[in-house]
Amino acid sequence: MSASEDEDMAPKTKSSEETRKVLVSLHVNVALHSACVFMQGIAFTYLSKKLGVSPTVWGYLNTCTALCHLVGSPIYGRFGDLYGGRKALALSFLSMCATCVLLAVADSVPKLFISRLPMVFMQVMPGAHMVVADATDDASRSDAMGKVGMFFGIGLLIGPVLGGWISEHYSEHVTCVVAAVLSLLQVVLVMLFVPAQMKSVSQEKHRTSSGFPQE
Repeated sequence: MSASEDEDMAPKTKSSEETRKVLVSLHVNVALHSACVFMQGIAFTYLSKKLGVSPTVWGYLNTCTALCHLVGSPIYGRFGDLYGGRKALALSFLSMCATCVLLAVADSVPKLFISRLPMVFMQVMPGAHMVVADATDDASRSDAMGKVGMFFGIGLLIGPVLGGWISEHYSEHVTCVVAAVLSLLQVVLVMLFVPAQMKSVSQEKHRTSSGFPQE
């Protein structure tokens, strides 16, 4: 193999390795987030029961959760357009952390409602799709999108079991604290492994895989 061929392959290898690290980090974060969502869901259910929440108020609480997601979706999408997938994901994980902290200190029904408010920006799946769209090319995008859903399912399997075990052996408040700490860990992982300018990684990968010389 000639020296010129080695030079042509080097950028491609670097770009592929960068993309792989981004996607691995993303998949781990999605699984952790999914687990945290269901951990706080278990704690939320136990706390509501302990505080004597009626079926009607329970319905209001869940409607409040859905309303926060509904209102936050277009705002979150615009935030992602302006600041990129990395900051959008970090915002989602911080929102999850805030929800868990508020739930950990909730000792009344009004505080349960307040704990739902940070969920306005808890939009991790759209944020993950932003990163995938920027980090991958057309050929690999569908596969990467599918794996995001798969890792969300892995977290779905782990979260309820872990949340139930911690709540039973310790307390619902401890469950929320654990979920909050994991959410902060996700922020750190995003800032470490997801580049601020994801599109440059995708464009470099597209150029090298297409055989076009880099500028």
